[in-house]
Amino acid sequence: MTSNVPTPRQLELLDFMRTYHDANGLPPALRDMMIHMRTRGLSGVISLLVAMEKKNLVKNVRPGRAHGWVVVERKEEDERETFACPHC
Repeated sequence: MTSNVPTPRQLELLDFMRTYHDANGLPPALRDMMIHMRTRGLSGVISLLVAMEKKNLVKNVRPGRAHGWVVVERKEEDERETFACPHC
């Protein structure tokens, strides 16, 4: 079973994607992500994105396009962690 918790590298890419979108009004291109993540090629970034897509963190809304990957924003109630009370 795959954990839905992002790895540190995935968190770094998610943060970059959000920051880039906020600053530029569109998602970053694969090459922008490659440069930011300091990978030698696009395959490293694509591997990260595919793994993140399986965790429902990002989505490719425009396959085959440079700016197609977007962050999946979760509803506030989905982000809250729930803890079982040890006394209940």
